[in-house]
Amino acid sequence: MAHTESEEEGGWEVAVRCGLMVATTGKYLFYYDAEAADDNTAAKCITLEGRPVRGVDVEVVDGTRWCFLAGDDKVLEVRDTATMEVKFKTNPFQKKLGKVRVSPQGTSVMVGDKTGEVFEIPFSTKSGLGEPKTVLAHMSSVITGLEFCHNGKLVATTDKDEHLRVSRYPQMEVIERFCFGHTAFISGLVKVTETMLATSGGDSQVRFWDIPSGKCVHADTHPSPVTSLAVFVRDGTPHVLAAVEGAGVFSYDTSNFEQRAQLLSRSPIAMQVGPRNTLFAAFIGETGPFLQRFSLPAAAPLPLPLPVEISSVKPSFWQLDLEKKRKLKAGEGTPADHARKRIKKAEEEAKEAS
Repeated sequence: MAHTESEEEGGWEVAVRCGLMVATTGKYLFYYDAEAADDNTAAKCITLEGRPVRGVDVEVVDGTRWCFLAGDDKVLEVRDTATMEVKFKTNPFQKKLGKVRVSPQGTSVMVGDKTGEVFEIPFSTKSGLGEPKTVLAHMSSVITGLEFCHNGKLVATTDKDEHLRVSRYPQMEVIERFCFGHTAFISGLVKVTETMLATSGGDSQVRFWDIPSGKCVHADTHPSPVTSLAVFVRDGTPHVLAAVEGAGVFSYDTSNFEQRAQLLSRSPIAMQVGPRNTLFAAFIGETGPFLQRFSLPAAAPLPLPLPVEISSVKPSFWQLDLEKKRKLKAGEGTPADHARKRIKKAEEEAKEAS
């Protein structure tokens, strides 16, 4: 999953795993039973204790569905999704935390921090969270993506410095390969199949990677930054969705990569696909953030009709203060704005280094 980051408020994080959609923005957490809900069901909302969440994952361990959250309070916490109450949490780390992924076996949790370190934390439903250990460092660059692949034998990580790194698991000090091609920060990373990854970036590119060889098998350039990626299956073939700032959502058929159908004219901040090819997308509206649910056809000829018919989860709004409204109207805090700021910062750092 990808997100748009704001130091003050936190960006959207959306995870759909094990039949549950969990989305966070700022101090709010939404959750939605993607398997049991109908068109008239609204996402439930709880208020977090005043810190933006930067990473979220959901996993079933020992028959219980758990939600894992990490963010600016430097703490990894585990919630029982039946009540969304906190059951376990770590002591504070030294740095703010970001991306979170549970291991395929459900016995540990991987979390990245703001300096590019990745920690592995043992987890069990009886004893909770164990002591973290550092398993990977990304040369002091913020981790923007973390995915298990190759049947849990490899871990792929991306950062703000254009790197896609594939490491062995659990021997993560062994680097299988770096995959180069992006020319700006990597904003999105998704596992397409066990042997294929897709990435997106501030360079407006979407790239598809063959994991065994490390080669880029297809690259496509959009007119503006790609903010989020998601995967769904139609006619037995994985399709990758790419949200492009100001241009909408596009679908790639991974059997040939050539058919790029536009599914939506609006651009979500973050998105994930759940059961029955249901797309959950997060947007920023004039009155605040909201979530919607879209129905993606399980089988259809390409290109898809424009736009895809949708069924909406009732949007959950909260009032923004005047300063936040001013920023929205001025275009501040949008994905393109964040991309400009990151590029400007990188240019300034390069100038100082020289």
